[in-house]
Amino acid sequence: METRRIVAFAQQSKWGSIISGVSFVLICIATLTPGAPPPPAGSIPVCRGWCDDPLLADFARNIVLFMPLGFGLRLAGVRTRWAVLFGSALSATVELLQIRVVVGRDASFLDWISNTIGTVLGVLAAVYLYSLLRPRPRTAARLAICALGGWVFVLALGGWGIQPAPTGFAYWGERTPRLRTFPPFRGELRSGRVNGFEVPSGPLPNEDTVRKSLRAGRVRVDATVLSGPSTPPAEIAPIVRIADGTQREILLLGRGGKELVFRYRSRATAMRLEAPAFALARVFDSGSDGDEELLDPSESLSAVLDSGRLVLSARNQHRLRQLQFDLSPAVAWSFFVPWDEWLGPNTSFLSTLWLGALLLPAGYWTRGAARERKGRGRWIGLLALATVVATIAVLPRIFGLPAAPASHYVAGIVGLGAGWILAIFSSRSQPAR
Repeated sequence: METRRIVAFAQQSKWGSIISGVSFVLICIATLTPGAPPPPAGSIPVCRGWCDDPLLADFARNIVLFMPLGFGLRLAGVRTRWAVLFGSALSATVELLQIRVVVGRDASFLDWISNTIGTVLGVLAAVYLYSLLRPRPRTAARLAICALGGWVFVLALGGWGIQPAPTGFAYWGERTPRLRTFPPFRGELRSGRVNGFEVPSGPLPNEDTVRKSLRAGRVRVDATVLSGPSTPPAEIAPIVRIADGTQREILLLGRGGKELVFRYRSRATAMRLEAPAFALARVFDSGSDGDEELLDPSESLSAVLDSGRLVLSARNQHRLRQLQFDLSPAVAWSFFVPWDEWLGPNTSFLSTLWLGALLLPAGYWTRGAARERKGRGRWIGLLALATVVATIAVLPRIFGLPAAPASHYVAGIVGLGAGWILAIFSSRSQPAR
């Protein structure tokens, strides 16, 4: 028995060293690589103050970034206080380097706090690892309920956060604006309309109509452009944009690479989460030399949002390209990604994968709770399945979104089942303590 414990501890320390080492490298790559260069002097700022900077999304990402470090250090045998101190000191060092040494990075006291919290949570996960992997049935039932509650909360956040959130300030129209952090659109804008009204470069005369339609979840943006020869911009080049008096972005139709990109200010944006954008591919397609457009230079672009559905289209005399997005609570993953994510044809697959993967812990602990022979242990599996199906069916109706596709129900059931099967294999491979 003593030999087994020594071997188990050696294996645990080995994995802890690997996890902490890989985490350290990833932290350095994520925080110490140069960011975007400072904007040129004299360029027009996009916003005043903090505006809609994704502070909450950054806070959550920083916690997740440092959790594996704390987990690996504690698993490798480092004492709790020293593991937390190392994570906190590493974060402080990173923030100090970002002030002077690393170009294009912003140091923040909140980053140090969130990184330290992530280290602490990782250490706690390592301390209670056995209790999480092999809980008693009643403890497993509580963990399963918490996991299901967290899953429902994330989906509710997605359904609530994807709704438009126009501000109450005066609105301003912008036609192919030259803004800081945005590349310019090098084509010609012949017409730019929102809800049928031509957008001026100045105060928006029909701002109340635009605000009311956005609050109702309905808006239409149309633009006729001459794309012209140009190198595709890596970032979004605005074609038609509406901002408020504080220069918060309300909606934008623009070009990103070869794609038509549309986004609007959502409730997630107002909560300082990331603002998802929607993209239609190969609208601004170029020839083999990268200079001459294959499409007719005159292009009619549109974005129509109505009743939880967004349709992007691009039309000329040769062809029509169109893509429909059904907004869904499962898009909550896009609120936290650390890069500019343009939702496209693969959005449904990513959302379905995310929805099922989040249910793995709930399925795992549901199987552990089902080992209880009396009381709720007999029914917790059915209760978990009923909760998943009811949540997927009801949440879209609550937020006025289209009904969930069948793939979401399949993903929910498969996620629970995969966690259940994983728990069975885990119980067979580990002797009871």
